[in-house]
Amino acid sequence: MRMTGLAAIPMVLCGLCAASPPPGGPQASGTPGPPAVHGNPMAGNHGFGVVTERDAVLGGTGGESAVAVGGSLALGSRYTIAPRPADGFRATGDARPTALLVDGRVDFAASAADAVLRVAGDRYAKVGDLSGTATRATGMDGAPVKTRLVAAGAGYGTAPRVELTTAQPPASVGPARGLLDFGALFASHRQRADALARCRGTVTVPAGTLASGGTVRVRLAGDGTHVLRLTGAQLARVRALEFADRPTAARPLVVVVDTTAEGGALSWRTPTVTGIGREDAPYVLWAFPDATRLALTAGGTLRGSLYAPRAELTDGSPAAVEGDIVVRALKAGPRSGAVRSAPFAARPVCPAATAPAGAPGRDRAPVPVPGTDAEPRAGTEPGPDDEPVDEPEPGTEAEAELEAEAEAAEEEAEPGSGEEPPAGPADEEAEPAEAEVETGPEAEPAEAEVETDPEAEPAEAEVETDPEAEPAEVETGADPAGTGAEPSADTESGPPGEMAETGARARLWLVGAGAALLVATGTVLTRASRGRHRGTGE
Repeated sequence: MRMTGLAAIPMVLCGLCAASPPPGGPQASGTPGPPAVHGNPMAGNHGFGVVTERDAVLGGTGGESAVAVGGSLALGSRYTIAPRPADGFRATGDARPTALLVDGRVDFAASAADAVLRVAGDRYAKVGDLSGTATRATGMDGAPVKTRLVAAGAGYGTAPRVELTTAQPPASVGPARGLLDFGALFASHRQRADALARCRGTVTVPAGTLASGGTVRVRLAGDGTHVLRLTGAQLARVRALEFADRPTAARPLVVVVDTTAEGGALSWRTPTVTGIGREDAPYVLWAFPDATRLALTAGGTLRGSLYAPRAELTDGSPAAVEGDIVVRALKAGPRSGAVRSAPFAARPVCPAATAPAGAPGRDRAPVPVPGTDAEPRAGTEPGPDDEPVDEPEPGTEAEAELEAEAEAAEEEAEPGSGEEPPAGPADEEAEPAEAEVETGPEAEPAEAEVETDPEAEPAEAEVETDPEAEPAEVETGADPAGTGAEPSADTESGPPGEMAETGARARLWLVGAGAALLVATGTVLTRASRGRHRGTGE
């Protein structure tokens, strides 16, 4: 049996429930999950702008950020560390902050023969292992001089060397191992990188832009963390990055690069960046969560911090980096550009990426409910005026269903209108197709018994299709007036069991009274006749 519209409502609602995920289950694509990142990923660096977990080679121009090396340090060429911030990490007992911290040793044997690493700004150097190193802090006459670190047995003016612009006591230089716990620090960095990898993308790039390369225009609408997700191949094709809006602490940009398809290795010509300057770099983060080998080959100035805690970074580009650098290991070649101080200064908060597309979710279209013919329409809620109402079958609960339909229609009708409902086409236009009641030729009416008196109304108030004529006889499943119009439940207007207020009720009362009088008269005559018969029999 096909269900009527009212009977299908519970099934429709159950269908919508079936299409929704259970609590705590997978969320639909685009539905924000819990925050994946909350806080500055550079926390724990203690003011160092270049941080490596393992070894580092420093060559090229130099930088404005303090350097912390978790392994050993080799000198590649002439390199200057000139920290811009007024303060930074200061070891216990030191009079000055530290600009160069090496947890391992300075590897003079692996350094360039003419290499000089200069620590400017009257900052100190801290070395964990002084094996193979000599600290020179006095001249030939024994007078204090600016401190230098040279190979063991080498003189003050020899190279390779590390030279300071201040006189640091040799005991302060080292051994000074364990000032930073690099193992714990990078375990934390990898966790933060993994959290960034789960960030849901919020910045979209026009279709075709990344496929062909060229300029990518970035819009940062409104506050909040903006996330641009790219693959390594897509990033390599970007030649220019144009900012329509400048990032701020309230709306930072995080670029998450997935190098899975490249096996974790990426050779990158940095794009030309326009629309932002060095003052905006503290609010841009370039994250490479899964990269293991990263090479900067050429290109424009990289504005923003480079965050790749699993990667060995080889910097062979003369372009500068404006921001922090956090990598597993670093090789800055003799042609590498400067590292300019622009510490990352935002606290990203980004929704976690959700289940893959196709996972059940609230944004999917409702599905048909098995066992019914009704299919819910997305965005609507079933009601008495827009449900499909199917014909009842003989011998079923048709009466109960039709009564429910009549009650729903009575709530929508205007009682006491004093007008009869229009017949024929006008009635068809008044109701949508779904709301029409289908009454096939074999369907039973709501009341099986009908009056056959030419002047009588059916027991159930049906829509009158002719304001003047009464139906001579109502056939089961037939149109009373022969107009072809379907009976409409919308025209009933009183409580259940009452006829519609059509203006002809007075005439019907007279007809009813006359019929009652005839019945009473017939009853009296019948009783009198029976009395006469009994008298005759006696």
